[in-house]
Parts: sequence; structure tokens; C-alpha cells
Amino acid sequence: MMFVAAGCSKAADTTRGEDSAALLRDAAAASVSAGSLKFSFNAAIDGQLQVHTEFAGKPAGNGSGRVQTGQRNIPFLAIDDRFYIGYADVAPDKKWVVMSLQELENLGVSATVGDQRDPQQALALLSSVKEPVQKVGTETLNGVPATRYRCTIDIKALLAAPGGGFSADGARRLSGLVGDSAVIDAWRGDDGKIHRISYGVDLAKSPARPSEFPETGKLAYQYDFSDYGKDLSVETPAPDQVMTLDEYKASPRAEIGEPPPTTTVVPPGG
Repeated sequence: MMFVAAGCSKAADTTRGEDSAALLRDAAAASVSAGSLKFSFNAAIDGQLQVHTEFAGKPAGNGSGRVQTGQRNIPFLAIDDRFYIGYADVAPDKKWVVMSLQELENLGVSATVGDQRDPQQALALLSSVKEPVQKVGTETLNGVPATRYRCTIDIKALLAAPGGGFSADGARRLSGLVGDSAVIDAWRGDDGKIHRISYGVDLAKSPARPSEFPETGKLAYQYDFSDYGKDLSVETPAPDQVMTLDEYKASPRAEIGEPPPTTTVVPPGG
């Protein structure tokens, strides 16, 4: 097994429930159907943070967030399939660069700005949870009492029938990282929703490591979810604060030609 759970909790026991796998699957489904939420993602290698993203809004829909890679901290808005990227010093009188998802993909940054507004990719991991599931302990996350479970996900099942937000390509990449199965930790809140997922990978032992990942190192992912069902709406920026991608490329302050280095730690779900 190349995949290890990451993180710790207040207490631990070995209690196992016969219906715990179904409990986690149902909690993941309830989380997706909540309508809106706050979602954050951290990726670290050997304890060093590589990427941090945040999103508040509707999964794969309208909302606001930011992407941090290295020294760059980039805010963004997702509104009606348009993305407003807050690059620093866009222009003296401008704040946002607006572009389509296709323009993002052409720049090679959709994995962090486009896909990372969709927590379904992380929650879909729980669609293939199988028994036995171990109850590790309890703790409070963002004010919500939660039970932490350690469980095995069936990568073969994801490969055979990807769904719920987890793509076929993502399942293949995950299989290359961890093999046929993996162990993850999931926190189910007393509200019946998932509030955290964490897992780790020993990259040196990956059976078919995707080329975008380094050859060695302990890779750790953590996803946090909160504020389910709250009003997290965003407003479209005023036109006088926005410039198009072509206008920005032509400006003397353009920095978009070299997008942030984000591909090495993007989660394999998108």
C-alpha cells in the first residue's frame, strides 16, 4: 500500500460499524447537494506547502476564491462560466482580467482556478468506500462536532465506473499514484455532511507515478468543507474594473505569459 492517511485527531479507538461505508457515501452525497459551501485544499510535499486554494459558492458554479502558489496569491471570481482573475497591478484603474474556461485552459491554469472550485472531485472519492471502516475518534471542525473515520477506497471501482465528479482520467492518475486501493481519513459532521478529507502518498513507491509529480517525497492532501447551505453569492465586477485577456496581454504590466507553476501537486480528481 502506497497511500497513507494524513493528520491526527483528539482520540482514537478501533470501533467499526457495519454501515459506516454507507454512512460516509451518504454524507458525501448530502454535501454535494447542499447547494453552496466553503471549500479549501492544501497540498504539501515533505511538509512544505505547495498549493493552497479556497472557494466559497456553489460547486462548479458561481463563487469566489483564491489560489496560492509560492509567493503568488491570486484571487478569482467564477460567474456564469466566466472567470475574473485578480492579477496584481492589472492596470492603474483595473482590478480583474476576465476570461473564459477555454482561455484558462489555453494558459494551463484551469487545474487550479477552474477545477478547484469543484469540491465534488474530492467528495467523489467516498463513492468507492468499502468496509471495513474504522472509527478513529471525534473532534470539532469549524464549530461542528465530527467523527473521524479511516477507510479504504476502491480505485478499481473508480476506474470501472467514475462518477459523482471524479473523472476517468483522474481515476487513472490516482491509480498510478497509489495502485488498486488507498486509505483515506474522512470526518463526518453531526450535521450529516463531510467536513474534512485527508490522505498522503509516498511518491517513491507509486506504481506508475504521473510525470507531473516529483520522483520522491511524502505528498499530503487535505480538503476542508464548511458553511453548507449558506448564502455565498458574489456580484459581477463593474465593467470599469475589468479588462479582457487580450487587453491585458497587450499591457506593459502583463505577467500572464508565464502562469503560476501549479501542475505538480494538483489532485488527481479533475
